[in-house]
Amino acid sequence: MKKGFTLIEILAVVTIIGLIFILIIPKITTSLKNKKSDVDATTNNLIITAAKNYVADNKSKFDKVDNNKYCLPLTTLTKKDYLDSPVKNVTDDLDITNSKSVKITYNKGFKYEVVDKKECEVAVVEKEKTEYSDNEGNKYNVVEYIEGTGFQYIDTGLSTRENMKIDVKYYVSDYDFERNYVFGVYGNNDGYRMQWSHSNTSFAGYGNLYNSNIQTDNSKKLNHLVVDKGKFYLNDIMVYDASNASQVYSADNDKNIYLFALNGNGTVSFLSSIRIYYVKIFDGDTLVRDYVPAITSVGKACLFDQVEKKCYYNQGTGEFLYG
Repeated sequence: MKKGFTLIEILAVVTIIGLIFILIIPKITTSLKNKKSDVDATTNNLIITAAKNYVADNKSKFDKVDNNKYCLPLTTLTKKDYLDSPVKNVTDDLDITNSKSVKITYNKGFKYEVVDKKECEVAVVEKEKTEYSDNEGNKYNVVEYIEGTGFQYIDTGLSTRENMKIDVKYYVSDYDFERNYVFGVYGNNDGYRMQWSHSNTSFAGYGNLYNSNIQTDNSKKLNHLVVDKGKFYLNDIMVYDASNASQVYSADNDKNIYLFALNGNGTVSFLSSIRIYYVKIFDGDTLVRDYVPAITSVGKACLFDQVEKKCYYNQGTGEFLYG
């Protein structure tokens, strides 16, 4: 005759199963949570690409010394427009903006890894500066942009050079203007010119004596322009090539490049309605102007040059707006 389990045996089995659940379930839950917080391959690739672009644009912050480690939070990449916010996984739509960072390690080249933010505390990339001091000790607070309203301009103090490169981020705030010059200079005597305008009908890049209306664009958006040795790149696409023009540059000219306007053979014209977020000007590989928007202690806007440690003020009428 078969005997059944006693009550004590059943209770013992139930107790053991309960203990197993107590020990295993939390681990399973944690594992599932970790799985949900993992970054899928598509999102990972987007983040790594953004981090590489950030490093390329901010080389001074990343020393090329073996075993140096840096942390780049996703919040920095979104704030600086390298990634759209919020950053979400493609597969599960999970927002990872505040929980992830890119760990960057230098070993004969930069290596990138997306990790949990708490795992990336080995070395934090220098915080963005919020204040600058000029050579006389005056303080300037950094703002996001300064904006011209059609009456202001800045003289960079620089004339065109054969190996000149200009890198600028801008936004057209009023398309009713005939031409919104981001920067410009030309001379009638020998025909040198280097200028860029963005109007309600076209981009206009000038690399020689001829106006080139490149492409219609009426959208209001941030634009990233790089002019390098006569080639014009707008938002990473080459839109104009004047590199073979014989009269693009004049090493002997005495006409300076203006921002927010055109220096037309020594006469300011086409003062523009745009916002400028930064301007970098290179003479070959040498950075000669590194402008960031700033305001004085009394709220007067200017472009602070980090190279010369001085602020460049409006030379037109009125005052720049800022934001």
